[in-house]
Amino acid sequence: MKIEEQFTIGVPIDRFYREINDIGEIGYCIAGVKKVEVVSELESKWTVEAKAGFMARTFNLDGRITERREPYYFAFAGKGQDVDVNGHLELEAVNGSATNCRAVIEAEVTGPFSTIVDLMARGPQQQLIRQTITNLRERLERIAAGETPVRPEPVAPRERVGVRTLLHTWLRRIFKRP
Repeated sequence: MKIEEQFTIGVPIDRFYREINDIGEIGYCIAGVKKVEVVSELESKWTVEAKAGFMARTFNLDGRITERREPYYFAFAGKGQDVDVNGHLELEAVNGSATNCRAVIEAEVTGPFSTIVDLMARGPQQQLIRQTITNLRERLERIAAGETPVRPEPVAPRERVGVRTLLHTWLRRIFKRP
C-alpha cells in the first residue's frame, strides 16, 4: 500500500528539518505510535498499533534513517514481523516562513492475513495520516511560537466487544429496534 500526502506547515524549513530528526520526540506525532526508543543516531525501535475496523494489531518495528539531505530530504525504513515500511519526506521552503512537505510512505503487510488487512486498512490509513499531519503541525507551530511542545495524547483503546455483540447491535440498528 502506497500513501502520498502533501501539506504545508507554518515553520521555516531549517526548523522543520531539525525537529523531524529528533526521532524520540517527533515519533509520537505519528498516529498509532505507542512507544519510540532511540537506539542510535540512525536506529530506533517502535511500537505501533494499527487498527482496521474491529481488528487491531500491535507491531514492533526496527526503524532506521536511510538517507538525509539537509534540509530538503529525509528517508526512513522500518521492518517488523509481518510488515515492512519505507518512506521519505521531501521539503521545500515557502516564503522563508513555511515549509511544504511531500510525504511518501509504502507499507507492505505479509503473513496469513495480509490480503484482508490491506483491504480493510485503506480507509483508516487516510484518517491516521490526517491525524499525524495535525499532530505534526501543532507540535511544530508551538515550537515556532516559543511554546513548549507537548506529546499528543494516544487515543484511548476502545473496549473490546465480541463478534456476537457486534452482530446483534448491527442487526438492531438495521431493524431499528431499541
